[in-house]
This record gives sequence, C-alpha cells and structure tokens, in this order.
Amino acid sequence: MKVLLILFRPEERDSGTVALDICRNARRFGLDVAVAAFDPGALEEEFELHASAFYRLESEGSLDLNGAYRLRNIIREREIDVVHAFGIGEAFLARIASIAGGPVRRVLHLQDQQFDKADVSERFGLRSAARISHAVLLPSRTAFAMLRDSGIDTRKNFFFVPPGIDRNRLVSRGRTLRSELGLTDDHILMGMKAPFDDSSGIDQITICRALPKVLDKHENVRFAFAGLVGKGGEFMLAECAELCDESGIGDRVFFIADREDSDRVLSSMDLFVYSADNGSAPLAVAEAMMLGLPSVVSDTDLLAEMTDGGRRAEVFVRGDEEELANKILSLIKSRKLREKRAKEAREFAEKNYSIDQMMMSLKTLWSELGN
Repeated sequence: MKVLLILFRPEERDSGTVALDICRNARRFGLDVAVAAFDPGALEEEFELHASAFYRLESEGSLDLNGAYRLRNIIREREIDVVHAFGIGEAFLARIASIAGGPVRRVLHLQDQQFDKADVSERFGLRSAARISHAVLLPSRTAFAMLRDSGIDTRKNFFFVPPGIDRNRLVSRGRTLRSELGLTDDHILMGMKAPFDDSSGIDQITICRALPKVLDKHENVRFAFAGLVGKGGEFMLAECAELCDESGIGDRVFFIADREDSDRVLSSMDLFVYSADNGSAPLAVAEAMMLGLPSVVSDTDLLAEMTDGGRRAEVFVRGDEEELANKILSLIKSRKLREKRAKEAREFAEKNYSIDQMMMSLKTLWSELGN
C-alpha cells in the first residue's frame, strides 16, 4: 500500500512529529509512506532519511494551485492509494490534487485541531474538509464531544486514532541537555515542551508565576521551557523571561527555542509540567508519559483523558499558580510519589500510546478505505 502524507509547516506542529513516527515505522508494517511538505524546516532531513520519498513543495498559500498540480503529479507517478492530510488546508489541497486521479482515498488527520473553537468560519472549514474526506481521524474521544457541541456531526466517517509515540525518537544518544546546562545528579530538572504561540491556548505564564515559590525553596531545582516561537509567541516569551528575571530566578530558568534541542529536552527531565486551556491534545504529554516522567497538568477535559482521568498525573486548576506550585512541591518533596506517578504514567502510555498500536490502526483503516 502506498500512502502520501501532506503537511504545512510540520516543524511547528505536533502533526510533523506524528508523521515522522509513521515514516520511521512504516516499513515494519509493510507500508510505503512518502511525504510532501510545505516549509518542513529542520524536519526535512528526518523525512528524507525515514520516508520512502520526500517532496519539498513551495507554496504561496494553503490553496496554492501550483502546489496542488505538483501533488497531482506525485500521486500519479507513485500510484498513491491513500492521501493522508494533516489539517484542513491540506485536506482541500488533497481533494484538488486527486480530482480525476483514480480511486485515491483521502484521510483528514486532526492532531493539531483546536477543538474548543466554535466560531462560524472554523466550523464551516472543518465541516467542508470532513465532507470531502473519506475518513477523519481524531486523537481523543473527548474531541468527538467537543466537535458535536460546536455543531459538527461526527457520527459518520470519524475515527478515534490516538497518537503513537516512537520511544526510540525520544532517547538522547549524544550530549544531553543536562550536561549542556552544567547540571549534576543533585539537580532536579523540570520542564515544559510546547511552542510559544498566542493563538494555541498554551499557558507558560502561569508556570512562570508559580516557579518562584518552588525555586525559592529548592536551590537545586531548574526549569526549562522548550519549544519553537510561533505567531505572536515572541511577546509571550519576553513576558515569561521578564517575570522570571523580576522574581530573581532568571538564572535558573532556561528557554530553548531550537528544534533539535527541544526534541532532546524530555529525556533530560525529572519532572514534566504542562499548562493550557481546553483546546488541543498535546503530543508532549503523551511523550512525557511514555518516558515515565511524573507530570503536573492543568484540569482540561482533553488532558484529563490523556492522563486516564487525571489518575496518572498531578492535576491543578488552570490559571491557579498557587495550586500548581503546591503540586510541584509535593512531587519534589516525595521521591515515593514521583516514582509512583512515573510508573503509572509509563504503564498507561505503553498501553494507549504505543507506536505499534497507532500503526496497526492506520494500516487497518487505510486498507478498509480501499475496499
């Protein structure tokens, strides 16, 4: 079976990482998976290494007809069976490219969707993209209810496919972030892996407000924010840095915006923190759990599902920096609690977020669409 993955700006999105893990494991499952990407950034080399073929497409916009024409040629030349689009814009492009292209099946994968958005334009775009796709994949069961609440009918052709984490990708094989930061075994490194983006609902600010209470009590604790800077994110990053400097902890808080370093940061952490609103299902939470990191997450419906109803992590009320600080302090204080949370997280992730489970789900779905 031949599959073509289509992505806009994969470096900046969880979809890029999901696509990369699919490519890394496709051959084990007898799949021929190629990638066509617009602005792939640092992931370009990874796709060239692991995909059966990689196409870097230039585009002036999400519905660029020149891009659609190139995609049509790729579909025909490679005799593609399934076009797997990671987003609404990609789904429209896939539809244009596959017109009169034979029995090509189209899949829309909404890994990065902000499921709490209910404005008219968002609903119209998602409803239209779903209508022209043979299958729509959602990363969580909660997302089904959130889309239904916003008026999207998910009863037909919508499928639950949780992300699969390739643990080998997360294991650092070179210098670790800890060594680069000059940390010893006595230091505790906490962190959050998420982009700085003012439209994503990710909330680094609450963490920065909670950190002084934690770091003032523990001289050996450090914190790292890892993630690229997206649209409007430079202002959030500047505000976070200013908050840390003003509270006297700036020298113990690190901001890592390089893609390669941010991908290595989880393997160096002792504790993971994630704060956000109810919009999306972040891949980093599943990655942290797969590595067995004790975690503290905000109390959103999507994060609750990702952490087994909050039973596999410490949960705080979103925006409450006092409660967040207290949850972190309880984990730092108790090694027994950290070990318990780590074990629970790893067991849940291995059962629910394994790369093999996702690949089997995708292979079955792709095959059934062709029948």
